[in-house]
Amino acid sequence: VYSYFESRGCDREGWNEVVFFGLQYFIKRYLMGQVITRAKIDEALELCSEHFQGDGLFYQEGFEYILEKHGGKLPIIIKSLPEGMVVPTKT
Repeated sequence: VYSYFESRGCDREGWNEVVFFGLQYFIKRYLMGQVITRAKIDEALELCSEHFQGDGLFYQEGFEYILEKHGGKLPIIIKSLPEGMVVPTKT
């Protein structure tokens, strides 16, 4: 799965560049270390059961696989621009 985000730009004269920043903070805050725990899986299962009808809507097996196989760390690769780089909008 690939995901990206971009600046849509602006109609104001001279606003044709943007500084790429904030990804380091987001990665360190939300994606590093053990993200998946038994307690979080149980909490998510309970929350989904309260809000959705039917079994199988919460993919518990997938989260348990990440917990067991990867120690709760997300098996992802992130490629990005360097933090602080100035880039054109609408790219």
